[in-house]
Amino acid sequence: MIKLDQLKDNDVWLAVKISGSFMFINDTPYYVFVLMDAVSASVFGHVIVEAFGGTPDTREVDSLFSKAYSVAKRWPEKLIISDKSAVSELFRSVAKKNGIETDNIPLNELSPVIAPFVEEFANHYK
Repeated sequence: MIKLDQLKDNDVWLAVKISGSFMFINDTPYYVFVLMDAVSASVFGHVIVEAFGGTPDTREVDSLFSKAYSVAKRWPEKLIISDKSAVSELFRSVAKKNGIETDNIPLNELSPVIAPFVEEFANHYK
């Protein structure tokens, strides 16, 4: 379990799939993956990935990390990834390239951190 009271903003970032069910665009199902700070729950950005095998372009994830760096003004010590998928492996690869340690923590253990954001997202896209 993450002990948020022992961390400062931008010590740990999260890469999580926030859409438990699909988001449909033109009748095609997609998942949304976000990159966010674990302590402040600030969302740096997202990538939308076609369900059933879709993966974002590496440049898209690189760009997301660059955007996060420009906001945070530093790289985190660790990136926590909530699942094991091709998309998550791409996040892991980009993190490693930037010298960021990675760890896997199941989504249910991240719930205290991401639940408010997920609920807001779900309400917005009903």
